[in-house]
Amino acid sequence: MNTQIAILNNLSTAFELKQKEVNKLSDAIVTVSELYQRGRATYLEILYTRKSAFLANIELIQIKKKQYEASVLLYKALGGGWK
Repeated sequence: MNTQIAILNNLSTAFELKQKEVNKLSDAIVTVSELYQRGRATYLEILYTRKSAFLANIELIQIKKKQYEASVLLYKALGGGWK
């Protein structure tokens, strides 16, 4: 049970950090797009930034899934569940 609680805490921290990364990458997309419009960045840089943001979003979703799974395991460890 203590292990499941620790896992939930770790996943919560990981989720918060990944959310910050996603937010920064979203800002970076706006910035690089503005730079592109002014001729200071290439379209390839826009694509790389969008790819990074997309992959970070996927990782964020995976962390959230792990949080749900850990919550279910904790619930089961406490005696809950279906039979």
